[in-house]
Amino acid sequence: MTQVTPEQLKAMDADSDRCAVELSDARVDVLGYACLVAIMAMGLGYHRTAAQRLHRRTVENGAPARW
Repeated sequence: MTQVTPEQLKAMDADSDRCAVELSDARVDVLGYACLVAIMAMGLGYHRTAAQRLHRRTVENGAPARW
């Protein structure tokens, strides 16, 4: 990120899907997503939505990770 803007926070969050898939190839047990600002900027309860979405990506990749 070059600036903390709503657009860049959304873009960073969207990149987390790619990261979840790439990391799940390593057959890790747990993935952590630690960008509190991006999650908070998406609104109340978004952390659950993000966790479910990223878990789905790892399942689709054949290497489910816990959240």
